[in-house]
Amino acid sequence: MTAEFTSFAGNKRTIASDTARTASFNEIPIISLKSPNAELIAQLRDACTRVGFFYIQDHDVPQEKIDKTFKIAKSFFAQEKEVKNEINYKKSRILRGYEPPAEVRTDETKKADLNEAFNWGYEKALDPERRDSDDEETGNPLPIPIYPTSPPQKRPNP
Repeated sequence: MTAEFTSFAGNKRTIASDTARTASFNEIPIISLKSPNAELIAQLRDACTRVGFFYIQDHDVPQEKIDKTFKIAKSFFAQEKEVKNEINYKKSRILRGYEPPAEVRTDETKKADLNEAFNWGYEKALDPERRDSDDEETGNPLPIPIYPTSPPQKRPNP
């Protein structure tokens, strides 16, 4: 059964199924970004549709940058809820920003989800390979990105 999916930005896609299925796995997939493209795409599809998450290796992101990102994230989430809610995802037309615990339900028949998140997405202005491109598919659907005012190292640099 196929279904049409429309994102918050208005993009439409046909998906293979809109029915959840039981995943069967005994380990979290580890995907190398140095795999040939066809193999990489197949591994990503399998991990996303069968497991729901994965580890990436061979990404060439320096450990120092990873550590700094975790430190900034911990600092952001340690703030008072009033500070985090200044950039609540409901203030963004495509739901980017802070998502408090118990505010979202993935299943309306069950209790609210207790996770806390910061939702973000692709920004053409930060992509050195696409910044000057006229490709409509890569455009940022949110003209004014939403970022926290603190901690001060919160926004990526192009």
